[in-house]
Amino acid sequence: MGNFDRLFDWFRRSNSSVVSFGLGVFSGTIFLGPRNVLPWNLHWLAGKGDASGDQLVFQFFRQTPFLQWPITAVPNFAVGTNTVNPSGNTIFTVGAKFVGLFVPGQFQYFGILIVLWFALQALFAERLLSRFISDGTFRVIGATFFVIAPAFLYRLSAMGHFHVGAHWLILAALYLYFDKSARTKSWALLIATAIAINLYIAVLVITIFVASIVKIGIRNEFSSLGLRLKFCFKVIIPSAMAAIGSFLVSGFASYKESSTGAGFYRLNLLAYFNPGYSPTDSFSNLIYHIVPVSQRIMFSEEWEGYQYLGTSVIISLPLVVIYCWKHRVEIQKSLWLPILCSLGVLFLIALSNRVTFAHIEIHYWWPDALLRFRQIFRGASRFGFALYYLLTVMSIAAVSRIFSKKYATIVLGGLLVLAVADQAPAILDMHKSISATASSQAILIDDKWNLLANDHSRLVIDRNFDFQSERQVSADALSFANHWLELAQFAADHHMSTNFGYLPRSIEAFVKAEDARVAQELTSGKLDPEAIYLVSNRADWIMYQKQMGSSGNAYELDGFFVLVGN
Repeated sequence: MGNFDRLFDWFRRSNSSVVSFGLGVFSGTIFLGPRNVLPWNLHWLAGKGDASGDQLVFQFFRQTPFLQWPITAVPNFAVGTNTVNPSGNTIFTVGAKFVGLFVPGQFQYFGILIVLWFALQALFAERLLSRFISDGTFRVIGATFFVIAPAFLYRLSAMGHFHVGAHWLILAALYLYFDKSARTKSWALLIATAIAINLYIAVLVITIFVASIVKIGIRNEFSSLGLRLKFCFKVIIPSAMAAIGSFLVSGFASYKESSTGAGFYRLNLLAYFNPGYSPTDSFSNLIYHIVPVSQRIMFSEEWEGYQYLGTSVIISLPLVVIYCWKHRVEIQKSLWLPILCSLGVLFLIALSNRVTFAHIEIHYWWPDALLRFRQIFRGASRFGFALYYLLTVMSIAAVSRIFSKKYATIVLGGLLVLAVADQAPAILDMHKSISATASSQAILIDDKWNLLANDHSRLVIDRNFDFQSERQVSADALSFANHWLELAQFAADHHMSTNFGYLPRSIEAFVKAEDARVAQELTSGKLDPEAIYLVSNRADWIMYQKQMGSSGNAYELDGFFVLVGN
């Protein structure tokens, strides 16, 4: 009977967590569409931008040896670029590759991943709220705000950044931060997991971890040298070792070229309050109808930095100020200062040194080291996610603290109804965007392509491209750049390697060297017998035919100029 009582007590205490997890599973399945969760349904990934590219590279990754180093290497994709899993999600890609050893044919894991992200988003939101709210029902209601958070849904759907959508890692880090104990193993596991899923999210997790160490230092919990050394060996060193190990296993140390990217993305100063995610669409149906179309341009911003808090959360923010002012004496500064300062720094990095506000830009000085760091993490606008979720937590917690239990439930329930009603058109738009199946038009139609692919193992283009370079793609390479996904898909389907592809980092030096190498091969007339060459223009194609003579064959197939050696 004692064991039954303990089990019942555990269930009673964890019931809100179970309900929240179930809420996340249900919401994720409906949002994505039940059929799209099925691994053998690949059609919904067509026309999804980065998501389509991730699925394609996963196909190349499945064709690599399972025992290789790094385990995430994709040596048959853009050969010579030292490519590792571009999505960065080592855990799922390696796991799915292992499953692929026993499952024939193509499959995708993104459907299951997205539903899991929803479930963990709801679960850790409820766990984080438990640090401030004792009532389970209130926490479940509060967790729903995180499931419909505009920044979360927009990142998964409009952006197609499925791995960057692992926002639950941020919530888990905040949950550990507000724990009374150091939670050594939990921090080490969380940091390693974050690095193995997405480096941007990992920066936020590590920053929150550092803030937790500062919090302990401010409280002077380890006053003696012995206790400090013990804390260092028990908490800091294991977490650092876990981070380094995860970084190495994920293959990030294998980059031999620039790890920086071109482009410049930043957070608008109004990002948390800007509901518009396009010139005509908004996550606030109310504001959409209030603000005239002519005035919406004042709040427009770069698409990468979209992080609207939600109308209900914004309405609740004044309650946070009221509560903090009333209880300013009771608030533990040693608890709140480290996390607020840390996330404030991340927010400033997200804004960059070129701050925009209603189309007014303000420049100010930054040290070169910080500028270089930000260029490595060129999508640093994502660093605003941590403060975004802390503000959401504080808003919900303020409602629970200011009002009595009865009225707090009513107020929070009303805010949730408002949020759902206000965001419904945008949520539906996001659902349609992520669940829709795009019709793809084949560009390689001639039967000769398949015959050639059966006898060759490489697909080579003679004018390469780099999407991350600030230079424009050359006119000769434009056709290859525009159709790289279809060409690479053809190569993957026939277990061929490529010398081209989309990568999240600059490969400008590789492109220059590869163009020279391919041109030398074609000019010499000594073609690789394993390669199918696609020549960029007719004039060069005719010239290379003369150099090749009878040692190969030339074809014009579906508008592409093809050369193959004997």
